[in-house]
Amino acid sequence: MLAALAPRPVGRLMHLWLSLHGAAGRLSDSEHVMSFAFERIVVTHPSKKRKLVKIAADGEVARLQMPLEFRVSPQAAASAQTRAGGGRSESLMTLLLQISDTHFGTERPQVVAALLRLVDVLPPDLVVLSGDITQRARKRQFAAARAFIDTFGATPTLVVPGNHDIPLFDPLARLFYPYANHQRAFGADLEPSNRSICSCSA
Repeated sequence: MLAALAPRPVGRLMHLWLSLHGAAGRLSDSEHVMSFAFERIVVTHPSKKRKLVKIAADGEVARLQMPLEFRVSPQAAASAQTRAGGGRSESLMTLLLQISDTHFGTERPQVVAALLRLVDVLPPDLVVLSGDITQRARKRQFAAARAFIDTFGATPTLVVPGNHDIPLFDPLARLFYPYANHQRAFGADLEPSNRSICSCSA
């Protein structure tokens, strides 16, 4: 399954309010934002004349042809079903779960819960949480990310920060100790590695 966030129908002023709260990492409790899971979704534009739309993804902006279709890859779904049937002990394949751009501070509880349900079905051998971990590198956002990682228990984890994980509104911290809050939550190593997880065959 894929997960999506979408604003409810609101006016321009409310859109501006949501944008400001999102930039500050305070979007997670907004009643004007809905979240849902899906296997396939087609996004259209109200204006039939508009053929191209600007899409921003992780700092990159592109113009894409409408309508937009998002769906779960059939190959990925088949691999997931095979893994779920075999279980960790019966599989020769190492299962890596990479979670990227969580932006804690804007997370939705339903999406987090859906991800944890997936982990119950497909227990990974290694979890990689890659930046952007938080929305604005605040202590409470890192605390939420730490609590999330702790739910994996004894499963090995690697946590790598991104550009959102350094302060935006604190120039002194950004210049002299940009990763302080990250390191308080996840340790001093900013480029961790794990050499114990491998899959070998004769």
